[in-house]
Amino acid sequence: MIELVPQRPPMLLLDEVVAWDGATLRCAATVGADWLLLADDSLPASALLEVMAQTVAALHGLQGRVRGEPVHVGLLLGCRALALHVPRLQIGERVLASARQSFGMDAVAEFHCQVERAPRAGEAHGPCLAEGTLHVVRSELEAQPA
Repeated sequence: MIELVPQRPPMLLLDEVVAWDGATLRCAATVGADWLLLADDSLPASALLEVMAQTVAALHGLQGRVRGEPVHVGLLLGCRALALHVPRLQIGERVLASARQSFGMDAVAEFHCQVERAPRAGEAHGPCLAEGTLHVVRSELEAQPA
């Protein structure tokens, strides 16, 4: 993941790309004991906004890689219609985050994002934990190597 996003440990939350079809990206993350966003030994659901934002960054990173560009720094401008369906997550919980661009013009774009709990045995999909629409701007600044 480090080659796709500007975040670096301990702020890098994503573990791996699970699927990408050119339009929608799915990434996996496991809530870690070293995550900076933990409070009282668990993750507040509001921190899933950062998981969604990093998924958007990884999508931009993959799109840039296709064009032969380096990873650029982006900024989260805002979030619309954020819905948090759980209050907290426990350390060790695995989640799948998805991002799909719905609008883009120059450096400004809108993405529909969702985070679900990773499916357990016998489940096709895990329950939705959070969802929302993120507005981001991509700068021309290249991410600095760790």
